Amino acid sequence: MIRTDKGGKVQGANHEATLARDAGRYEDALRHLLDVYALVMADGQDAYVGRLDLLEWKFLVEVYPPARDALRRLREEQARRLLGGDVFYGVRYAAYSPRPSRFGLVAHIDDILKDSRATYELFVQFDALTPERARREAFKALPAVVEAGDFALGERHLPDPLSFLPELDRMASETTLAPYSRAAMSLATHLSNFAKDVRLRAAILRGLGRAAEADALLDAALAGLVTEEMRDKVREDLASPGAILHWITAQHMAHLDQL
Repeated sequence: MIRTDKGGKVQGANHEATLARDAGRYEDALRHLLDVYALVMADGQDAYVGRLDLLEWKFLVEVYPPARDALRRLREEQARRLLGGDVFYGVRYAAYSPRPSRFGLVAHIDDILKDSRATYELFVQFDALTPERARREAFKALPAVVEAGDFALGERHLPDPLSFLPELDRMASETTLAPYSRAAMSLATHLSNFAKDVRLRAAILRGLGRAAEADALLDAALAGLVTEEMRDKVREDLASPGAILHWITAQHMAHLDQL
């Protein structure tokens, strides 16, 4: 799963970890995952680590506490490197893609560990050391920032989500959310991000005692969408965070079943 020039060994170790976990041999599963980490980090050539690449860690952490301790140690190592100025790691996933973000990696590990406070505290340090880079990474930290109640920091880093309405409307002029298509999935993904930003911005405004502005933002966000279909989906997502992504994932799976 982790992409590296040592791909065969890495994939084999990941596969062995899955087999061991399925068989209840959790200590063996952890040993294989630590082997994967050692392979990826060998010779200083960190590989790209995506969200799916950490899935086996997530499963193991849920059933084997020593895996949580091991992952936390790896997380602390990555956080130290980030605060030491090493903000990227590894290689580009593709020639046109940016180098992967070390803060993003740590934030995802924190998701697995269910420790949003750690994400917030790391972002505060990151922001103090490298504010320009932190600004570019802020979208990964904002849910943790809002959960921590640091609304001033959240307001400083969250752009006005209404500025994305023209792009959403342009996309809607070229496709609809249903039936399923690649364009529909792209529109749904952007719409999900928009709903998330609106929800966070409204929470920040309310946290700053500006409830009337929060209400006005929600009204403007819905009014600015050009189709009732989009407005309905955003309403659902505002009421139930993640609703749009759950919906489009179900559409995608249904589409695959028909192939």
